[in-house]
Amino acid sequence: MATTMKKAAEEVNVTFEDQQKINKFAQNTSRITELKEETEVKKKQLQNLEDAYEDIMLADDDCLMIPYQIGDVFISHSQKETQEMLEEAKKNLQEEIDALESRVESIQWVLADLKEGDELESDTKSVTQARKSLGQQTTAFLALHYMTVLPPSVNAQTF
Repeated sequence: MATTMKKAAEEVNVTFEDQQKINKFAQNTSRITELKEETEVKKKQLQNLEDAYEDIMLADDDCLMIPYQIGDVFISHSQKETQEMLEEAKKNLQEEIDALESRVESIQWVLADLKEGDELESDTKSVTQARKSLGQQTTAFLALHYMTVLPPSVNAQTF
């Protein structure tokens, strides 16, 4: 029985279409991982912007010039200007996060479609293989059973 299962596992043929689906699934899974990591980085950046915004709001001095980084340069702005710039940066970053999450969701739909199609094909193949395996096991069992029950003078091949 164990050798029958090993033979069935060894006889699995992967068609070109199946290989294409496997490759597409792997690529999409990898892409989802990358997008999720990028989303986490952006969420941390957003949290940093929100923290900076709150810290600036708590400052009592309205005349305070606050350095704000633009590229590689720090430019000093008033508290109000800095808050406006932080609001704009938060808004843009949130839009980027939403876009990334939307892309992850769309890729998850593609993966679900691939899984559904593969599960239907797999179920059909599994049923066919199970029937073949069951038929072979039943034949082997019956032959073994009759060999032990019948007297040695009777040939088990006749059954």
